[in-house]
Amino acid sequence: MLRLLSNTITNTIGRGLSYIVRLVLVAFLVRQFGKPAFGVVVLAEGLILNKDLFESAFGISTTKYIAEYSAGNDNDRIRCVINANYVLTFVGAFLFCLVLALFNHFFLISFFDIPQDYVSQTTILVDLFIAGVFFDFFQVTLTRISEGFQDYVTARIISFSKNLLWLILAVVFVFFVGEELAIVGWAYFFASFLSFLLGCVILYSKHRVIGLRFSCLQMNVLKRMFAFSGWLYLSKFSTIFSRRANIFLIAYFLDVSALAYYQIAYQLCEILTQGKSLITSALIPFSSRLKSLEDKEGLIETFRFLTKMSVYFISVSGIFLFFRIDRVITLWVGKGAEPSYLVARILIAAVVLSSLTGVGTEMMVGMNKLKKLVKFAVISSFINLAMVLCLIHFLEIVGIAIAGLVSRLFLVVVYLPIIMHELGLKTADFLGVMSHRSPLFFVVIYGLCFYGISNLWISFAILILMLMSFWFFMEADERQIVTNMVHPKIETRI
Repeated sequence: MLRLLSNTITNTIGRGLSYIVRLVLVAFLVRQFGKPAFGVVVLAEGLILNKDLFESAFGISTTKYIAEYSAGNDNDRIRCVINANYVLTFVGAFLFCLVLALFNHFFLISFFDIPQDYVSQTTILVDLFIAGVFFDFFQVTLTRISEGFQDYVTARIISFSKNLLWLILAVVFVFFVGEELAIVGWAYFFASFLSFLLGCVILYSKHRVIGLRFSCLQMNVLKRMFAFSGWLYLSKFSTIFSRRANIFLIAYFLDVSALAYYQIAYQLCEILTQGKSLITSALIPFSSRLKSLEDKEGLIETFRFLTKMSVYFISVSGIFLFFRIDRVITLWVGKGAEPSYLVARILIAAVVLSSLTGVGTEMMVGMNKLKKLVKFAVISSFINLAMVLCLIHFLEIVGIAIAGLVSRLFLVVVYLPIIMHELGLKTADFLGVMSHRSPLFFVVIYGLCFYGISNLWISFAILILMLMSFWFFMEADERQIVTNMVHPKIETRI
């Protein structure tokens, strides 16, 4: 558990910094180019981010098996897994970029409602994003390998460098070259290329086993990765498809300005999503190791503690954003983003709800039990798509947010009993974890404070106080875990 929390803290710092840089980049683009132009950037980025559909399954399987084989110091199999991932990454990157380039030049302009002033710039922008995303495939591969070795410092440096370089280059290019959308694309391309080179240098200096060696490829390892990745792909596909489909449906049925408003709301709610990811990001390799060691008690303790932490922190932060969303968005991107307010509040409710199963879902991946959840994830994506198609004509982007909330509710209802069964727990045990020493009463009082306090900074101070107060709601053994982070001489059982 000590190693898990150490990795989680590293992820918190690294991803937190990356997210802050991302928020600054969005604010810069909105204020510098305006909302319609920012909507075009969102659409272009949405196209290339479909790489997640190809990369996520094999990337996570790479992380899992490297962690598993590292537990037994099996370097030969580690080399095999890494080189298999190189091959799959190259094939996936080449095919993805080829298909996307054809779509960009033959179908993009006629398919989406893009303002005439941005038509030529959009094609160039997407071309540059495509060139950059080819290196992104390999940059993410290096990140997955680092996470498999549980070297989260290197993983976060690689991902952080990409966001920081994109921001710096975008600002420099805009002020010294000009305010054209193609400039954003050039900044993205160079950021992707340079972060890939940086990742190669850092990771190879630490782990020489990552070297390219096709002679290490073994069919049995490839088959095992494919078998695991198949279920993972279906699960990730349903989640990513819903997100990407929302972007494309807004651009198709509405306009790029509506896309900008939706992205502003979504990006701000990513604060909570990132918070959940920070808590669960190290869980896949960690739970995989516990599973290989047949440490059932360790799995249960991990689930109880991190679920309690996840629900509390996300709920407290969600209440702050829910009541202060208008002030936060205005401070962030300026005035004129009113359509984003209600959308953001609905998305916040969805993220808070999903925190109930976030930890358990990641642990199911590490335990190789994901196939029991996949069919429900696919059903959820179809529920989301059907509701979006019905509501977008009447409620526009608000309808999309409502569809997301309903699909999240469905997943929580069906996932929770399955996770409980796999861990050998009863639903009553889970409710007990959430209610013993319950902070819920204080959370309610905290929420009521916002009716009497209008100052944003006082509200923020109360938020920090509530986050810090989690220490007083922990059990004695949970406090010991955190104490061991500060005094590592004291060893925990796990």
